[in-house]
Amino acid sequence: MSKKSIAHLYTDLQAFERLMLLIATFVRYPGVGGSDFNDSIDTKSGGYHDALTEVSVRLQEVARGCGIDLPAYSLHTLRKDLRTLRHYNILDNRMYRWGYYLGTGAMSLVELQVAFNALTSQAKYQQDPQVNKIYQILMRRLRGLNLADQFAYPVRAQINRA
Repeated sequence: MSKKSIAHLYTDLQAFERLMLLIATFVRYPGVGGSDFNDSIDTKSGGYHDALTEVSVRLQEVARGCGIDLPAYSLHTLRKDLRTLRHYNILDNRMYRWGYYLGTGAMSLVELQVAFNALTSQAKYQQDPQVNKIYQILMRRLRGLNLADQFAYPVRAQINRA
């Protein structure tokens, strides 16, 4: 018995690129859409914060960075894409008052580095076994991403200020 072909909303290349770039935007800018994410984006006057406008601006930045000429989409279209991401459990079914995050990707690279330095200090100087185990797991993962040298900065390990 042959399977019936069903047209998908994202079979159009432009729609598919928009969805992939939206995911890339959330990866590159964790917290985009949060009221304190970036004050340089001018939203509506009167103190009203429009999260999807910020997402749209960052989406255009990511598209330009990838060399894709993406038209300006309506906020309704972006809401539809967010519903799709929720349907496939890429985004949780919850309100995103403080911006959009994918999974546990709630930190930028700089924030992750600061948190990792604190974790390193606690693992080495306070000898917490649970923290030490987490530290070892993260070091293996960072080595796999070729980021271990960036996060294990040796000067920080020589100063014990735990």
